[in-house]
This record gives sequence, C-alpha cells and structure tokens, in this order.
Amino acid sequence: MARHMSGNKEELRHDAEVVIHLASPYLLAEWDGALDAVVGPDTAMRITQGAGLGLLVSPLSARRLDELFIQLSKGRNRRRQMIFLIGERWILLSFDGVRPGPGLVRVHLQDVTPLKHGERAEHEAGQRLLTALETACIGVWEWYPGDSFIALCERLAQWLGVGAHACELSLDACLARVHEGDRQRLIDLVRSRSFSRSTSEIHEVELRVSVGRDNYRWIVVAAASLPAEEQGVYARLCGSIRDVTELRRLELLDLRQQQLMSLAAEVQQAFLVDQSLVAACDRLFEPLLAITDSQVGFIGILRNSEDGSQYLEVPSISNISWDDASRAWYASHRAEGQSLRFHSLNNLFGHVVTHNTVVCTDMVSRHPASRGQPSGHPSIDNFLGIPLRFNGEAVGMIAVGNREGGYSGEQIELLAPFASVLGTMIRARQLEEQRDLAEAALLREATHDALTGLANRKLFFSMADSLFEQALRYGQQVSLAVMDIDFFKSVNDKFGHQAGDRVLQVFAQTLSDAVRRSDVHARVGGEEFAVLLTQTSETNALDVLERFRLSLQACCIQLDDDIEIGITVSIGYCDFFDGLHDVDNWFNLADRALYLAKAQGRNRVVPWTPVQTGS
Repeated sequence: MARHMSGNKEELRHDAEVVIHLASPYLLAEWDGALDAVVGPDTAMRITQGAGLGLLVSPLSARRLDELFIQLSKGRNRRRQMIFLIGERWILLSFDGVRPGPGLVRVHLQDVTPLKHGERAEHEAGQRLLTALETACIGVWEWYPGDSFIALCERLAQWLGVGAHACELSLDACLARVHEGDRQRLIDLVRSRSFSRSTSEIHEVELRVSVGRDNYRWIVVAAASLPAEEQGVYARLCGSIRDVTELRRLELLDLRQQQLMSLAAEVQQAFLVDQSLVAACDRLFEPLLAITDSQVGFIGILRNSEDGSQYLEVPSISNISWDDASRAWYASHRAEGQSLRFHSLNNLFGHVVTHNTVVCTDMVSRHPASRGQPSGHPSIDNFLGIPLRFNGEAVGMIAVGNREGGYSGEQIELLAPFASVLGTMIRARQLEEQRDLAEAALLREATHDALTGLANRKLFFSMADSLFEQALRYGQQVSLAVMDIDFFKSVNDKFGHQAGDRVLQVFAQTLSDAVRRSDVHARVGGEEFAVLLTQTSETNALDVLERFRLSLQACCIQLDDDIEIGITVSIGYCDFFDGLHDVDNWFNLADRALYLAKAQGRNRVVPWTPVQTGS
C-alpha cells in the first residue's frame, strides 16, 4: 500500500525521493512531500490515486521507461538516469542502486523542464544560424596557421567535391584547386601572416576555385582570427566561403553591355555625320569580337535584289580565307572598300535572317540548317547568330563563332541591346537610301528624257553653262555638236509613231556607245540631239562624231512585221574659242554648221568655221 514520507526537511527539497514498483504500470509505493513541486499538483494527485508512471508519461517516454525498469528488474545496481516527459514537465529520474525491498527501487525525481527548454532554444538558435549560413554562404572552414590541414564543414566538402562529410583537406590540395591566376596572391597573403594573433579582424579575398573539370567558380573567402589563449600560440583562423559566381557574371555582363552600348553610341554619332553604314560596322566589328570572346564573325545587312531575291551584304567579316582563290576574293573586296555579298541563304547563317530567329549551337555540323563547309575551310566549332530587327522584322544579323566554352543565353542577353541599336541604324540607313533613290528618280525625271534616257534640254544647257565657264577660265578644249536624224518625219508618217520612238531609242543608244562617260549628250528637241565633247581637239571631236555617224549608218533597225530600216544623221559642231559670247551663241554656231550639213546632202559631219558667219 502506497504511503507518504512526511517531514518538513523533505518538503523543502528540490527533488522528490520515491519508491517505485518494478512491475508495470510502475506504481509509486512511497513518496515525499516534494512530489507536488517536482511533477505538479495534478500529476501528483493522480499518482496518489493509484495511477502508475507508465500511464502518465508520453508514449515515447513510456517505451524508454519500460527499457529502464526491465534492466533494473534483472538486479543490476549500476547508476542509471533517464529523462521522461510527463504532462508538460521534463523529469530526470536517477537510480543510485538502492532497493528497499523485493520488486522495489528507490529513485530521485527532479524537474529539469527549464534546462530542456534552454537546450531546445539553443538547438533552435543553432538551426537558425545554420540556415542563415547556408543561405549566405557555401560553408565554413577552420585552420591553425602552421598546420598542414584545413577543416571543412560537410556542406563545403560536398560543394568542392572532396567528400560527403565534414573532413580535413591538405593545404596543398586547397591551393591546387585555386585558379593559377589567383594562387600566388593567396599564397602571399598567407605567408604575410597579416592575420592578427590578438584581435578578431575579418579579412576577405576574392578568387576562383575549381569545383570540377574545367569548371571554376568565383568565391569570397572570409576569415577571422580568433585570439590565442596562450602567448606564442598562433591564433585559430576560421571563416566562411561565399559563391559570388553569379554576381561576377552579372557584373561582367553589365560591364560588357556598357562597353557595347558606349561603342554603339559612338558609332551612331559618327553614322549621323558620315551616313556610312560600312564604316559604322567596321568600327564595331573588332570590339564586338573582343567583348564576346569570339575568334570569327561578321555583320550582315539584308538586301533585296532587283529580281526580288534576298542576299546578305557583309561590310565587316573576319578574314578566314583558306586558299589562293578565297584570299584573292577577300583581298579584292576589302581593297576596294566593298562589302562582300552572300547570295546563298540556304545555310546556317542564312537561317538566322530567313527565319528571323536566333541560332545558337555548339555542334555546327549537326544543326538542321547546316550545309557543311567548303573543303579546306577553317573549322567553325560553335556559332551564334542573332537577327538585327526593326519593328520585329529582320534587317540584318550578327554572327560570331569559335568562342572557348561555346555560347549560351548569357551572350544572347549581352548582345540584345546592341543588336537593337544596330538594327535601328540599318533601318535608318535603308530609309535614307530609299529617300535618296526617290530624290534621284525625281531628279532624273526632271532632267532626263523619258523615252531615250538621255539628258534633256534643261540639263544639257545647265552643263553647257558650267563647261563654258571652265573653258573660258582654264582654256579647256570643248566641242559642242548639234545633230538631227535625217528624214525622221517620213519614218513617223510611213511607219507610225511607235516606229519613230524605236528609231529615237536606237539612235540614243548608239550615241551613248560612241561618246565617253565624261561627255554630255542629250535630246534637246524632237529628233534633235546635242553633245558636249570635253578635253578634245577639233580633230579628235571630228573623229568621234564621224565614228558615230558611220556606226549609225551601219545600224539595221528591226520594226514590227519584220520590217527593217536604216537611218543616217547630219551633224554640225563648233569648237570653243575666245570670241564666243555665251552658250546660246555657241549653240547657234553649231546649229548653223548642222544647217550646212543638211544643205550639202545630209549624212555628214560639218564643223563651224568663221567663213560660215561671213556667208
């Protein structure tokens, strides 16, 4: 029967002394007055009412309690302790080997709830610290200067690939993992013993370490020196390692984008001044290769041929010629300042502009758009092609290749803003060229004859005025010839105006073939034409005009209905001389010579002479 061990002395104790039956459910046979304070009034009441400890503790604690009392029931008197949870209290049970009777043991119960709460709080704080460390860094390390090994935490060891658990790595092995470009700097830092022995200074160094084959990561090694406890003993160094590879990547990407955009802005400003897209691409090209770490590349502009087909105009390209023919081809274009032209777009780089898509591949020969390379062509191991767009439409492309490590989204992201700027420049130049062509067309329409394509009367007299002034000022030799197609009216009357137009066109083409590019020839009336022969003496002018007359005389003009006709021309000309008043005077003198050629029977060349004026 359970009984209470009374006495004031026992009631003041902080632990309870109890006698427990070894048989489950482990009823208390005796207890003292401290039981209420240790297990709590409610639990103490249930115990006094006959509830055994095995029924009051938590399930996990009940199993552990069973294991303990099984051992004690075997008569073993070795000191034992265990902690169990009863209600909300953690109780320490201590057995000192006292057995007051058969099947009974005397034990002490002590409330250790505050201690367990402290341990839990300390564990949770440790877990929070560990989580914070794992979030902020890869792991931690420890080293005693002078020792040849560095202790690594489990996570750091796994990250470095040296093991699955915390371990020690030799100092030489650690240094071997450091990039050769950073290794000496770290060695010098260690040898300098700049880490204080007496203060907890924090040092940081940024370097690259190998975490696999050809795989280097940027890390920041933070180290703090913990003061030595004894004089003359080196301080213990410990610290953390942070992976800053992504940060360095973003910083480098930002720097390179700034370089590209600064370059693009500079070239854009120059482009606004000289309007030369070829020069702009040449300025951009070499820096583009350097910033993307590429060995080869080109910048291409998408053009449309007269037949509607597309081709790439390539103002800037790496010299990857591989034989005499390709070297000559490359040199001739570059020497003349010309752009190369790629008319075949059914290939890898053509795929970029024809499909308006980025092509990024480290296996060029296996890409679906690849058509192989010419025999002897230098190998293209990897390739990145980015379309230059304006309003979503491809207007050109950037192509780079043979980058160590290949290309990825990083290079695509790097070139995206640059490609946008270059696409806008190309479009601006295209619009400028279209405007120039439109203005040239309007000017040509205003200054050229629509039927023959020759200069019209307005342009001829404008050019004549200029040449007259030059001849007057510098004494240049210039001849002015005026000519009529013989019996042209009869051609119109007999064969119709379409036949007349055909005759005028053949006449104009024959005249264009006979004179030089520096000469000015024009249609100044219905069947009347005029020519300004520059830098020619009277004899030379006569030779040119006579050859033209004979060529025209030999022409056989094919009309509809298989009709063939021939034509002739009458020509009068006047060499420049100091006595001329103006262009009108000069033209009138040549016209008089023309009149004389007609009067003498047509189909001849007659020069003006002063005798004609007298007549």
